[in-house]
Amino acid sequence: NKKCVDLKALANSVVATLSSLVTGRDIRLTAKVHDDAQFALADENRLQQVLFNLLGNAIKFTEKGIIQINAARLNTHISIEILDTGIGIPPDKYNLLFEPFQHFDETKGSLYSGSGLGLSISRQLVRLHGGELSLESQVGKGTKIAFSLEASVAPEDQTGTGMGDEEDDEEDEEED
Repeated sequence: NKKCVDLKALANSVVATLSSLVTGRDIRLTAKVHDDAQFALADENRLQQVLFNLLGNAIKFTEKGIIQINAARLNTHISIEILDTGIGIPPDKYNLLFEPFQHFDETKGSLYSGSGLGLSISRQLVRLHGGELSLESQVGKGTKIAFSLEASVAPEDQTGTGMGDEEDDEEDEEED
């Protein structure tokens, strides 16, 4: 169900919904979507699920600082990054995080079994969109999770839906 999705509106909606989870904490939760990266070709519901999963993880493992969605246009694609100043993840744990039922225990600094499906599901959903989820992290400094989507044009910029365009054109000519 890929269609033109307003990434700016979607990111802002997800941030607004999750903002109550950081209330009273020293965390700034924001979305920064560049104007030229506002529209992506995606399944809106699945993209929303990915953003909720990734931001939810960032909130869970960030004591203070910043959690931010960044989106920028790179040629025909949009690069989307979720950045946080959380506890970070050791490089030797990266691949395990994408396995179902694994997640990072901030108190023990290790992986343990649980309901950790968010990253596994997010990776699969991003792959269904033709992308790949990548992870960079430094223990004690934070994490960046990134993926890309195909860029789209604004709905009013799209030409010819095949639904009555000829009639609309004729009416416009008659009015002139």
